[in-house]
Amino acid sequence: MREILSLAATGLSSLEIAASLSLPRPTVATRLRLARRLFARALTRSRRWPRCAR
Repeated sequence: MREILSLAATGLSSLEIAASLSLPRPTVATRLRLARRLFARALTRSRRWPRCAR
């Protein structure tokens, strides 16, 4: 998944990422979707339980 995210960060489309990594396009799309979901979950988790300032 890291390779896909690093290529997506450079601005490549999912078709270009699939071609450069020799992966099927649906696999690339699924991994990008999963990464977005994990990132969003991490953001909501940190807001839900703020750290106590001591």
